Amino acid sequence: MDTYDIFLNKSVISKNFGEGKIKSVKKTKRQIYFKVSFKTDEKDFLYPQAFIAGHLSINDEGALKQAKIDIDKIELKEKQEENIRKLAEKQERDARIEKAKIRIKEVVAAEAAKQRNIREEEKQKQEYAEGIRKVIEDNEVSYLYHFTQKGNLKSILEKGLVPRNKHEAMKIESLVNDQSRFDGDGITNLSVNRLNSFLLKQFKINTQGSEWVVLAINPSILLQPAVTATFCQTNAATSAGKRGCSSAAFADMFAPVVVYTLSNGKARRIERSLDLSKCFTTDEQAEITVTGTIPPEYIERILFQSKEAMDKVLKDFNIKKDNRFHPAPLIFRSGLFAG
Repeated sequence: MDTYDIFLNKSVISKNFGEGKIKSVKKTKRQIYFKVSFKTDEKDFLYPQAFIAGHLSINDEGALKQAKIDIDKIELKEKQEENIRKLAEKQERDARIEKAKIRIKEVVAAEAAKQRNIREEEKQKQEYAEGIRKVIEDNEVSYLYHFTQKGNLKSILEKGLVPRNKHEAMKIESLVNDQSRFDGDGITNLSVNRLNSFLLKQFKINTQGSEWVVLAINPSILLQPAVTATFCQTNAATSAGKRGCSSAAFADMFAPVVVYTLSNGKARRIERSLDLSKCFTTDEQAEITVTGTIPPEYIERILFQSKEAMDKVLKDFNIKKDNRFHPAPLIFRSGLFAG
């Protein structure tokens, strides 16, 4: 006998259709249906959900007992499913919270690392600046010198000393001092406290007597973040020469001994003369190369070989004279400028 045969032909009451009798029981894999016959129609009801929802009621004791058993099973199953659902939701929520915590930790750690890097960079910048200032003070660096042909002066006063590789983009027409540029065309060459008169002489020969101008630049340009300086113990085009970007490399330009290898493979040794002023680099051709633009306001002196040469350049290029312009024949003869 089937468990649900107990319901057959039992009277039931429907809220909507009145009194009826259960005529048949239909079972599927998942659900059970009662077919109930009423006076005017037959209806299918889902068992035991129809009893749980109150759509049907029954007075038979045996049927009531079985219905209660099945209702308890349904309610237990629903409760178990609800508990499983709540557990799954809790696990999902906990997983989201844990993921959020991990992400927060990652963000906090990343921000802390970022701040440490910023502090370290600031510390390095500060140490670099202090080191550069010390070298400037210890060696009484008054000016950094750069020489150029007179035809470049007007654009320099307007736009600053711009590395050659940026001239085309900035629409700067310039006269080239050195066609070969073994040290690259993305830099500006500066000498310390005295002019590289040897190199100027060579350029004068190469340019067949073109008029030259010397620019005296405030050494504080080395502290500006817009430029990067490389300090070379000898000529920057000498690939075997010692160089670096630190304040220690700057100080090495004034070292007691400078040694480098010539293009023929021979070593050259320069010992610092006892009577050489401490403000001069050990090698006369020592250079600082600077990437980035040197703004016009850092140019403190503009020097000419003679007053006549100065007046002619000012007139030819329609340049207004100010207190930076000076005739300075001594610097063109010896590389030195007093003033």
